Amino acid sequence: MVNPLTSDIIITLVTAIIYVVIGEIVIQTLLKILKTLLNDKDIKKILNTLGSNEGIEKLVINAINYYLHFILILIVLLTLGASPILIQIIIAIMIIALLGVMLLLLKNFIPNAAAAIYLTTSHTLEKGDKVKIGSHEGEVLEINLQSTILKVKKDELIIIPNQAVTKQAITKKKWK
Repeated sequence: MVNPLTSDIIITLVTAIIYVVIGEIVIQTLLKILKTLLNDKDIKKILNTLGSNEGIEKLVINAINYYLHFILILIVLLTLGASPILIQIIIAIMIIALLGVMLLLLKNFIPNAAAAIYLTTSHTLEKGDKVKIGSHEGEVLEINLQSTILKVKKDELIIIPNQAVTKQAITKKKWK
């Protein structure tokens, strides 16, 4: 004769395992779709104008990966009968951690974006200007939300964060 308690435990464990397997398949599928979207030519163009690079794209993909796995873990814990109070505490801790990470990410983005707006609206720098910024001398190729890109030699570029550009002496040179 099968003990009903043992039977319920087995059913709960099998259900949790099924959730893990299906959840992992769904997460991997969503991540593939996200990677495909981020590799789209038009999306890449938009991200490049924002000053994005592969590091930021990887960071976003990893953050979404962790977030989806976190949700999967919560679903499994609920399936296994974890206390709703425990789940609420875990969610609160994760929200606080997520806000902390977002603040750290924005710590450099906001000042650089503000500096980019200042540089472009004040016409301090414009594409094609020949300038000296601090110790770097070259032609301004691009000013995006994060950085100013100088062409210093035929095959050499210098990327300077916009916040650093606004804190240095800028000398514009005339074309010869």
